[in-house]
Amino acid sequence: MNQTIRIIFVTILVALNFTHPAHADAQQKFSFQGVSYNGDIKAELFSFSDVMIKARSNTDRVNIKVIFQDVSTPYKATDKDETVAITFEGDPKSENVYAIRLGYGTFSQTIPSTFSYDDKTSRFFIAPKSIEDGKFNSLYEQLTSHDKTKLKGVCNYFLDDNNIEEIISLKPSSSTKIIGKGFGSGVAGKEIGLGKGATRISKLLSNPNTPKQIKTLATLCTEATKRVYVKDVQTFLDASGHNVGKSDGQWGKKSQSGWEAYLISQGKQLDTTIDATSVQELKNSISSKIPKLRAITFQDSYFDLHGSRNKHSKSNPELCKFISCKLTFKRWHNDARKEIYEIQSSLNYAGFDAGVPNGLIGNRTLVAVKNYYAEKNKKFDGVLSDNEFNDIFRYSSNPSFKIFNDFSRVIYKSGISIQPSGDHPSAVKISNGTAKFTLTPKMYSNYSKNIQRFEIGKKQIPEHLALRVKFKFKSDNKVSDRVLIAQIKSAQKKLGGNGPIASVYIDRSPQCATWNKNKYYPEKIDYYVDNPLQHSTKGLLLYSEKRKNGLYEYVWADRKKHEINRSFKPLNDGKWHEIEMHAYPHNKKGFCRIYIDGKLMLEINNAPTKSYIANYGDYAARIGIYRDAVNYNQTVEFDDFEIIGYKP
Repeated sequence: MNQTIRIIFVTILVALNFTHPAHADAQQKFSFQGVSYNGDIKAELFSFSDVMIKARSNTDRVNIKVIFQDVSTPYKATDKDETVAITFEGDPKSENVYAIRLGYGTFSQTIPSTFSYDDKTSRFFIAPKSIEDGKFNSLYEQLTSHDKTKLKGVCNYFLDDNNIEEIISLKPSSSTKIIGKGFGSGVAGKEIGLGKGATRISKLLSNPNTPKQIKTLATLCTEATKRVYVKDVQTFLDASGHNVGKSDGQWGKKSQSGWEAYLISQGKQLDTTIDATSVQELKNSISSKIPKLRAITFQDSYFDLHGSRNKHSKSNPELCKFISCKLTFKRWHNDARKEIYEIQSSLNYAGFDAGVPNGLIGNRTLVAVKNYYAEKNKKFDGVLSDNEFNDIFRYSSNPSFKIFNDFSRVIYKSGISIQPSGDHPSAVKISNGTAKFTLTPKMYSNYSKNIQRFEIGKKQIPEHLALRVKFKFKSDNKVSDRVLIAQIKSAQKKLGGNGPIASVYIDRSPQCATWNKNKYYPEKIDYYVDNPLQHSTKGLLLYSEKRKNGLYEYVWADRKKHEINRSFKPLNDGKWHEIEMHAYPHNKKGFCRIYIDGKLMLEINNAPTKSYIANYGDYAARIGIYRDAVNYNQTVEFDDFEIIGYKP
């Protein structure tokens, strides 16, 4: 194949947009049609006539654009002339070539913004990060066979040291000028002089590590295109009549047995390597319609080019040192929303209001991040990159925190605030070194006039922490039915009301709650259970109720049936009592323990204490008065309020 390499050296001192407006409308008609698999694709099937190289620079990057002309593959659908363009991006300060950028000129398809770290259409970076976290393959599997062949061929091209040398040879001497000929961007026949941009390019290309960095990126790309994902092998085995169960992307005994059964049926050796060739043969053996393949997830494992099984990794943030990796709900891996929730929880805990955590990036979250860094005398550029993410997430991963208020001077400190369900600040005041709460008949809940309430506490606590809440309490001996004075709660408001995990009352013994999708017990009041199915503690099931989120809520107490509607006198005698509550919201390993004056009143261990299905909610610890509406004032006192968060 006759290949000519034409070189243009361009230096530009301002940022450039490589989008060609004239092509924009044409590009929009292309979109990803779904996941496909073709193990017959080889780099050798990619052909071209010429290669053109253009170097550009601005203050923060060097772009080396490589354009392959008159390209062809066996899968090309038209006779129309085609080019393929990729760009090596380098950092002039550190002299690193950190990524291969794919853009508008790379494919016959537009790359959706959901595949881009910086949330831009038709932009993708091949870098150690995108290879290790699997995002490259999530893009690659969506391409047509034609575009897959082009990409595989381009990456393979730069495995050759001679081809890399053509890039390195762009280095100008101090006395030379290079004249660009005949291609693109209005540079035809123009003489391009030297300047700061040329110096940055020359410096990068003169670095002895640059050829190695280019080859490393090309090698990563080439090897990634040879991956075979377990999910696809499982799907093909099922379609060929060898049942391996669910296509979960994990290679277990069922998958191995199915693979071996297939090999035996085809007369193949049992030690046949699982690679692109053998899996393509498996696909070809399917006589029925080829089933639809699902998209890659972060949890999916894969076989590399040697047949070894591997998993994705999120450990390489290097790319985000050079570009702004936006952290949005479009962030590719499955745990993204939970991570964003943890950031929001951490910001709230630190005193920077990010709103109720919901796992989505909005203006309130960005303002909270800005204020967070302003206090550290640092600037925030408005984009949540991996640097900000890691810094804040390290804070949210702090193994413990402690809040203590003896109410000697102030009520609201260290994150303690009025809880939103009853906004009546006049209900509490400092009196003789204690917090005195007085609830009047007009202090209704924000949600109902059948309830009167005012509470303070800590909200939006990171849910990976267990809580220990301690305080001293004294009542004025006035009791109506159902007077709640403390609770630890984790719930989602949009799914309707849920009870607390742990709760302490004046008029009845303390309670713990569990939740489950299954209906274990009758939906009736006061049902004593000797051997609970959800945990190991005997107790009285006060009631069970199906909530709007689809879970059954079970509320437990440790008392005899005849005590249900009697005042719980130890908390209603006008004396000080010490209350201690422990709780941890978890689908399986949760717990709830409540002590009064040092005596363990109720304990539930290894129980489903999470009151919703999703990974995030409003986790809070509160003290105050929460009662059914009555026509008299009620006063209680609290002292030495302490909240400790710790890893269980």
